[in-house]
Amino acid sequence: MLISQVMQKKVITLKPEDTLRDIAQKFSDHDISGAPVVDINKHVVGILSEADILNTLKKHQKELRMVYISPSTGMVGLSFREKNVDKETEVVFSELGNITAQDMMKRDVITVSPDDELQVVVEIIAKGKINRVPVVKNGKLAGIVTRGDIIRAMSKGAMRP
Repeated sequence: MLISQVMQKKVITLKPEDTLRDIAQKFSDHDISGAPVVDINKHVVGILSEADILNTLKKHQKELRMVYISPSTGMVGLSFREKNVDKETEVVFSELGNITAQDMMKRDVITVSPDDELQVVVEIIAKGKINRVPVVKNGKLAGIVTRGDIIRAMSKGAMRP
């Protein structure tokens, strides 16, 4: 079976300049957990998921603290240590609301062709712990295959065991 037989052709996409607020709204409105980031020519330039957003929020709940090492220890110097900041997630979200997709996305996107066998994307998803794989034809986004698409294909008997 070919990927073209299983892929979703109507794909919710993000633009590199979409803000965290826009992205969260789009994910919520369309009940999705991630999307490819495409440029104006529909070239895939990244991929962004809820996990990437949560990691961004987590990173911004930390701060670097400068630690002075006393001369009494025989050493003089400065060190930086990461410390958790006690901020509510809502506060961090509001502070980061204008951060963009290009600041959070993964740039090393694995893609497949609609003419590839479905087994190719099954292996990518299973091996890489990836939830979705963009489908690219002639350098442009043509669709997407998610874990759910594969499960639906299996439930319809479309895949041989």
